[in-house]
Formats: sequence, structure tokens, C-alpha cells
Amino acid sequence: MKKLYLFVILFSLGGVLSNLKAQVTFSHSAGVFSTNLTSNIPAGLAYSPRVNFLELTDESTLSFGTHLGLGITGGWASDLLVDVPLVVEYNFGHASSPYSDALFGGFVGLGYDYMHIESLGDEPSTLRQSIHGPMVNAGIRAIVLEVPFMLRAAYTLNLNDHQGNPTNVLVLGLLFNLN
Repeated sequence: MKKLYLFVILFSLGGVLSNLKAQVTFSHSAGVFSTNLTSNIPAGLAYSPRVNFLELTDESTLSFGTHLGLGITGGWASDLLVDVPLVVEYNFGHASSPYSDALFGGFVGLGYDYMHIESLGDEPSTLRQSIHGPMVNAGIRAIVLEVPFMLRAAYTLNLNDHQGNPTNVLVLGLLFNLN
């Protein structure tokens, strides 16, 4: 009886696994972001490259990538913000792969984030923060007025809170799909 159950399970999995395609493709986006990291709202430029390493269907993939951010806080060029998250994401619908025809889609993912703020001013500043920790990431992708864009939100739990940094960090982004 155990052999029959094992056979049924393996047979069922074989059908599911046969539809998976290990096809590697590259996608990327660029735009702007903002975060609650300091009392001054930091803003900056974002670049989001990703490698789709597994095509689940014609309209869904698994990918590994980043949402790099480089910005300023506290006025013009007073402090520099660098954001380097690494994420694994499930992509669906629009822009999930180069072959997707969908007009709407999105993504959800998990990863690890590292952020750093450094003073750029002439006077020494006490503002020097490093944030790192696990993160969740989600967003939507759509074509509106023939422009392919992405709205993104990410939440990072700070494991480095002994420096008086915020316990959690929220990042919001507006990016445009480049391919």
C-alpha cells in the first residue's frame, strides 16, 4: 500500500515538474525611491536588475535580484544613503518574463537588506547609520498610457538597532521597466 501511495505522489509531481523551464532571462527597471530612514525624507535613484532563473509558466517566474538605491537626505548633498537588498522573488503577469503579454502583474519576495547613511558635510556629523536585516518586498507592474511602470514597497526588520536606528524601515519606489 505504501508503494502505491509513493507511486501516486511521484506520478503527480512528475506532471507538475515537467512544466517547469530552467530558462535564464534578464530584466531591469530604473526610477526613484523614498524611505522613512531619517526624519528628513530621503529620496534617490533606484536600479532593479534581476535574473529570472526558473520559468514556472508563460506568465510567472522565480528570480534573484536587487533593488539598488542611492540617495540624499537632509537637504542637498548633506548625507548619502545607499540601499543594497538581495531578494528572491515570484513574478507574475506583466514583465514577469520577456515573453509575457499581460498588461498587469506583480511580484512578491523575501531577502536581506543592507542600508547605510554617511555624512557628506564639511563638519563631522553624528549621523552614521547602518541598517541590515530580513526584508519582504512586493509590488505591481502595469502598462498605463503605453508606459510600463512598477510600484514597489519593501519592509526591512533592523537587526542593528543598538545604534539608535529605527527598528523597521519602509521603502517605496516608482520605477519604469526597461525591458
